[in-house]
Amino acid sequence: MSEKQLTDESMFTELCGKGFCVLPMYLPEKKLQVLRNAIRRIHPPWSDLPPNKIPPLGQLPTENTFPSRSTKFPFQEPCFNEAIVNADTIILSQRWLGTEKICMRGSSCSVRYPGFIGGTGRHLDGFSLLPTRAAERGCHQLKF
Repeated sequence: MSEKQLTDESMFTELCGKGFCVLPMYLPEKKLQVLRNAIRRIHPPWSDLPPNKIPPLGQLPTENTFPSRSTKFPFQEPCFNEAIVNADTIILSQRWLGTEKICMRGSSCSVRYPGFIGGTGRHLDGFSLLPTRAAERGCHQLKF
């Protein structure tokens, strides 16, 4: 596990300076393995898809043959709920946004399989990870 915590001053300084912060090894390996196992129960790996669903080599599937799968909060797997709503993320969010009145807008666990072709032909996340100016933070969001 990392020596640093999300609530450390250095993390807040990095977040303020870059608009994001990286905390390697935030979760211990044991907890990561629990999360990996849970994600495989929710979304099967590419190798477990039925062979008749996989396009022949060198051919693209028809549109939405492999739609992205997504589950939303609250999750059927309690470990995801615990990973998302915890004291450190709440404390950092309150400090960053400058208020104790915060809310979680939503969370999802998604997978997109190789060969996915959407209506636009490109990948869209639906939000930006660009840094936010300090003056705008009170009306913004923080992504984890």
